[in-house]
Formats: sequence, C-alpha cells, structure tokens
Amino acid sequence: MAFSLIDVLWAVFGFVKGIFLISLVVFVLSLAGLKIFSYVQKRFSLSWFRAVLLSSFLEVFVLLLVVYFLPAYLGFQEQTYGELLPELQPTIFEIVGGYLFTLVRLLLVSLLFCFLLLPLVFVSSYVFEKLNPKWPHYLRVFIAVFASTLIGGIVVLLLFPWTISGLLYLIFFA
Repeated sequence: MAFSLIDVLWAVFGFVKGIFLISLVVFVLSLAGLKIFSYVQKRFSLSWFRAVLLSSFLEVFVLLLVVYFLPAYLGFQEQTYGELLPELQPTIFEIVGGYLFTLVRLLLVSLLFCFLLLPLVFVSSYVFEKLNPKWPHYLRVFIAVFASTLIGGIVVLLLFPWTISGLLYLIFFA
C-alpha cells in the first residue's frame, strides 16, 4: 500500500499535536523546576551543572513519589472485604521495611531518570539562550521546552520505542 503525501503530512501533524500537548505539561513542570533551580543555585552557591542535576533530581523524585504512591493511597481508600487472620497480617516492621525499600529504589530510579533527562535539559537551555532576549521569558521557555520535547519524542517513539515500557518497569517493578 502506497502512502500519499497527505497521509504523511497528517501523521506528522498528529505527532506534532501530541508533542504540543505533552509540552504543555512539561512546561508547567519546567516552571516549577526553574523555581527550584534558582533557589538551589542561590542557597547552596552551586555551579549551573550541579544545580541542574539537583533540581531535576528533586523534581523527578517528587513526581515519581506521586506516580508510585497515588495508586496505593487510592487503594487504601477502598473498603476492605474482610480481614486477614492474625497469623497472616504483616508486622509493622515488614510494612515500614517495604516502604523504606521502595523509597531507596525510587531514589535510585530518580537518579537514573535525572541523567536520562540531562541531554534534553541541555537542548532546552541551548534553545532558550539562542532565542531573542526581547521575547517574553515564558514564551522563550515554552519554545525551548517544545523543542526538547519534540526531540525527546522523536528519539523515544521513533528510534527507541521500547524505552516507554522499560521506564514503566523501572518505576513500578525494578
């Protein structure tokens, strides 16, 4: 089956539309990340690279905590259909140990995600610096975020499509 030019253009338009919607969410997260970055850089007098690493690590860690523990929290809100026998109930040490292990695992996954996001941070900072400084700050940030999200979407969806399932595995099961 041969593809016509209109089919290809429609597919590219759909891809860019999806990237635009994703970049709106990333834009809001990056505004929070910029606040964290400026606070970390001023408070601890770190270099740009270290401040970027620390701020992106903190933002990714908080996001992963929400993504991981929100389903568990919503599951605790459900009404139980019975109680476990006292012999089968976990002790408080087992429960706390499980949560501590999960926190340590999420710290390591956040560190890995932080290094995976670092090239996209470099792209967005390059685009931000190359844009006209007379433009509004939020417009330059959005264009930089859109460019890095577009490059990230191209890399993830077209070059390495298995990374989505791999990242989900790292978050929930690794």
